[in-house]
Amino acid sequence: MIIVDKGRRINVTVLSTEIAVEAQQRGDLHIFMDWWKAQAKSRGVPPQIDGADWRLARLMLQEHGLDRLKRLGVVFWSQHADPLVKGEYTRHMILFRSRLAQTEKDLAQRIPADPE
Repeated sequence: MIIVDKGRRINVTVLSTEIAVEAQQRGDLHIFMDWWKAQAKSRGVPPQIDGADWRLARLMLQEHGLDRLKRLGVVFWSQHADPLVKGEYTRHMILFRSRLAQTEKDLAQRIPADPE
C-alpha cells in the first residue's frame, strides 16, 4: 500500500490483516456529545446519556449547528441546569431541549445583535 502525505510517498507493507483497526471520522454529533459529557462531569453530574438523548442532540444539531448549540449549552449549564446538578432530573437532552427557547433568549441578552 502506498500512502501520500504532503508530497511524500510512504510504502507500507501490511504483515497481518487480523489486527487492522478501522479509522472512523468523528462527526458533529459525537463531538457535541463528548463536549456535553465533559460539561456534565465538570459539574459533578453523571452523564446518563441514552438513545433518546442522542436522537434529540442530532435534531438540535440539524437545527442550530455545532457552534451555536455549544454556545447555547454554555448558557444552559450556567443558568438552567440546576435540576441536573441537584439530581432532581436525569434526562439531559430532554431538559436542554425544553429550556432551549429560554436559553436562546438568555444568549441573545448576553450577546447583543450587530447594529448593522
